Amino acid sequence: MAQPFLPMISEDHAWSIDIYHEPFDPGCEICDCCSYTITEQITIGEIVMVDGKTYNRVLRNEAGTSCLVREENGLIYKYSETTEVEVLYYDFTLDLGDTFFLPLEDQEYCSWEGFNNIVTEMEVINVSVQNIAGEDRKVIEFDHANELGIEATWIEGIGSVLGFDPISETYDFTFGTALVCFTDNGIVTFFNGATSCDNTTLNVSDFELPEVVLYPNPV
Repeated sequence: MAQPFLPMISEDHAWSIDIYHEPFDPGCEICDCCSYTITEQITIGEIVMVDGKTYNRVLRNEAGTSCLVREENGLIYKYSETTEVEVLYYDFTLDLGDTFFLPLEDQEYCSWEGFNNIVTEMEVINVSVQNIAGEDRKVIEFDHANELGIEATWIEGIGSVLGFDPISETYDFTFGTALVCFTDNGIVTFFNGATSCDNTTLNVSDFELPEVVLYPNPV
């Protein structure tokens, strides 16, 4: 009998995601010229019923979004109240060599004001089990990295190291995103070299992105 997947969608969970904005020169080296950073705080809100299915609303900085999410046997589904479409958002049953197709029916991100209009598919290049945030978790690595050089990696029960959403690319002035904190029942685990869960800053010329690492630093 297969082991149940660790749940990702839980009111006990919170995600802190750094959004790096560069409105002038997206081609700069890794954030040497990022104009500002905004950290979005993502939590899981109230239950919402749609067509007999039970979802939870995604909250951004404690405010409701149009994103509804539900979880079933390692699959995370997202329903958009804007498009009224449900899409497969995460698939933690994937194995080495599998391809995940990013949803084209609904491209809006939950954790920030952006759309995936670049990446259509990713191939799994490695699958492992690692002890992260106090649990043995399945880790899925893909053949894709964002503009910050962070490889698309999904962690069972947590999500992507790029943030709450599975990827972070978009055609706009945003340079990239990174998961910096995952909180489970008040216990914080840092990701991507972060040391704070709120890194919001404006016009910091000497801003430097910390060294990118997959392995978290538990508090």
